[in-house]
Amino acid sequence: MITTAAALPVLQIKGLTTVFPGATAPTVIVEDISLAVSRGETLAVVGESGSGKTMTFHSALGLVPHPGRVAKGQVLLDGVDLMALSADELRARRGAEIAIVFQ
Repeated sequence: MITTAAALPVLQIKGLTTVFPGATAPTVIVEDISLAVSRGETLAVVGESGSGKTMTFHSALGLVPHPGRVAKGQVLLDGVDLMALSADELRARRGAEIAIVFQ
């Protein structure tokens, strides 16, 4: 089977985990989230208030408020790992190549 660029997901989130400091140990806010969105697809994420929707996608775009941090995972946009980019490189992609649209 031959894989073309069009067949690969445009966005892949793999094992994304975000933590905040806790009194005795880090508090896990987003735990092991994985998803894939192919070109032409639309993703809608729904859930109760406080279920982690916003923090999941803030994590994916490098927007976790201090003192939180992404502890592990990959966010691939057209095969480029956003977690490996510098802050300036990631900032340049936000809005131009990827964005979050809230309700």
